[in-house]
Amino acid sequence: MDIKVIIPSSKLLQKHIYFYYILEEIDEEKETSYLTFPNQYNMVSFSFGVEIDYNKEKICVNSSENKEIISDVIFRYNNPLLINYKGICKEISIAFKPLGVYSFFEGFSKIDSEGIYYKLVDFDIEVIKSILEEDQKERITERFESYLLSKYKEFVHPFLIDFTSDVMDGVEKPNDYYTDKFKISSKTFIKHCKQFLKRTPNEFKKVARFKRTLEEFGASQKGLYSLTDLCYSNSFFDQAHMIKDFKSLTGYTPKDFFKKLSLENKGINWVYL
Repeated sequence: MDIKVIIPSSKLLQKHIYFYYILEEIDEEKETSYLTFPNQYNMVSFSFGVEIDYNKEKICVNSSENKEIISDVIFRYNNPLLINYKGICKEISIAFKPLGVYSFFEGFSKIDSEGIYYKLVDFDIEVIKSILEEDQKERITERFESYLLSKYKEFVHPFLIDFTSDVMDGVEKPNDYYTDKFKISSKTFIKHCKQFLKRTPNEFKKVARFKRTLEEFGASQKGLYSLTDLCYSNSFFDQAHMIKDFKSLTGYTPKDFFKKLSLENKGINWVYL
């Protein structure tokens, strides 16, 4: 399976998107499986020539004669998610920063925060189909970014932008800091987190802390790292706290998880099976 991870060239897109990737398989007999783990991304995907079966623990993507675009959004999952691809497929997936998706696609604030998968309808089917039918990845990239920019409409939230920026920068302030600063109730703060981030404030902090740890691990020279350093530089109380969170989110201890983690593509933290 060929995967190309791309950082948007536009500064505006970079403000809202971590990266996107183009995934393609041309071998009808090929099968690829991997585990992906909870994170703060809002992942929007467009697929072509496939059928997709979803459940709470697994997504199966199978080659199909179906030539329609299948689009979905994954907002939240709290346990490892198994992804299985079988046969020919082509996909573009966007990893949006927290709240970033709201500047490009509509309707997500009304979606139940307890779900995992949502069908995306706010897109131009013919444009996306023509982009996915392109043969050259450079041309796909150019056209896809142009399409996203054409949809841009700035989303502003009165207090969640401050909250998410702090958490993603590793500054974990108590929740009452935000309720006091913005003169809102704890109930309102939690309600808006669940509405727009699809997680409670503490759930969001937990997955962001985990993701920051993976980024630091990935940036370490040749995977050399100290669990103690990773623990305290990413706001864990102690190593027991770090181990508990890792086992909750991945099923592995940090030591075992880092041994299995793929670092071949920046931003994509998968364990191949």
